[in-house]
Amino acid sequence: MASLLSCSVSILPRGAASFNRKNTIKQRNVVHKKASIVVTSKLSEDKTKVALGQKAVAALAAAMLFVSPPAFAADKVALQAKGRVFAEASAAVLRAAPANDLKGALSAATEVALSVNPGKAIFAVDAALEALQTASLSDLAAVVKAAEQATTAAIDAGLLIPPNNSIDDVVDAAAAAAGGVNADALSKFSKAATEAALSADGKKIGNLTFAGGKLGLSVGPSKIAAATAAAVDLISAL
Repeated sequence: MASLLSCSVSILPRGAASFNRKNTIKQRNVVHKKASIVVTSKLSEDKTKVALGQKAVAALAAAMLFVSPPAFAADKVALQAKGRVFAEASAAVLRAAPANDLKGALSAATEVALSVNPGKAIFAVDAALEALQTASLSDLAAVVKAAEQATTAAIDAGLLIPPNNSIDDVVDAAAAAAGGVNADALSKFSKAATEAALSADGKKIGNLTFAGGKLGLSVGPSKIAAATAAAVDLISAL
């Protein structure tokens, strides 16, 4: 269940102690500032790459909601096939989730993310940006386009989650971009992301597990089981 909620979110949990709230916000701001500095310094010589890189980061972050984690794999075909299954199963969970339960799970996931060691989080951001820069610009442009089209499709249909065919297009584009990522850069990012994740606070992970279990009961065991099995299958292709 945790893998379904490991997307980037901007919802800050309410009711937290003042000190903890200031501390987690400070950690988040340090990571965001570091990411901004890295993008600017490494891509400033090429304005086209700057604009495209920024949009690609945003698009890939959105794609992470469906292709979770990591959103990169050397086997493009396997990632496309298994990524589609996982994306559609995850979308089914999100569509069926009651708003309050979903908000609680996302808030718990945010607390877990903000509890990660800031130094390790910054290192993971650096590694992710370095890996992203090794991908083909045309492939990144395709990811941006697919993500924008998926967003438009959802808005036009009055939906929060895009239709499955639009989600599949994002998955396919992300898989194609992933296939062009330098293997060494990918390995560095994978290790950095794993180390960062392992530094998260155990109590907050427990809160996420509880919130995820509550969400699972409200959505239905069959949908959760399908998404979990698809996640395991996807990870096996990475």
